[in-house]
Amino acid sequence: MTRRILFLLLSILFLQCEDPTPNVSSNFRVTIQNLSSGEIATDLSKGIFLIKNEGFPLYFTGAQDYGQGLEQLAEDGYVTRLVENLQANDLVLAVDSFDLIPPGESISFEFNASYGAFLNFATMFTDSNDLFYSFNDDGILLFNPDGSPRKGDVTSLVWLWDLGTEINEPPYEGIFQAASQSAPNEGEDENSQMRLVNDGFTYPPRTSVIQVTVNPI
Repeated sequence: MTRRILFLLLSILFLQCEDPTPNVSSNFRVTIQNLSSGEIATDLSKGIFLIKNEGFPLYFTGAQDYGQGLEQLAEDGYVTRLVENLQANDLVLAVDSFDLIPPGESISFEFNASYGAFLNFATMFTDSNDLFYSFNDDGILLFNPDGSPRKGDVTSLVWLWDLGTEINEPPYEGIFQAASQSAPNEGEDENSQMRLVNDGFTYPPRTSVIQVTVNPI
């Protein structure tokens, strides 16, 4: 009897020590809506989204842009170079681009992901010099700890980032901003660090410009 009880206790302990990682996957639909209108109306540029399990392949907060194509997106709304470099990154499971989103319109994209995967995206605030909307460095987890897929509005996790590659002008007023400049890459280089925008200018609240929802399908 004693041996049997000991065996049961060891079995329970073994089960508790097993890897609890759920073996689940889901299809997701992400919708990005441009809520801006009136005096704060602005396009959201062509953008990219990526799925990954680890690492920070899009950018590092507090570091200079590392030249994979995010500068072209953040300054001019160009995505081709960034997509190509992310496709060659072993840490990236999937990457694709989406079209420009005018005020009042939205885009949606779909993908499949497994437990442990992160989602990130980037789209330029076009009435700026090098600002873009994205999640934080790592992106957001697509599954909860219990294995259930993330669901609902995630706009509270979206931030307006300053890439630090071009000198900022007042929003909606700069002659070297993507919405106004006569050719790409016209602004003065800054050579600073990636950070949340904090340049003394006033920007519309993110909830007046962008809404992002993630839902399993």
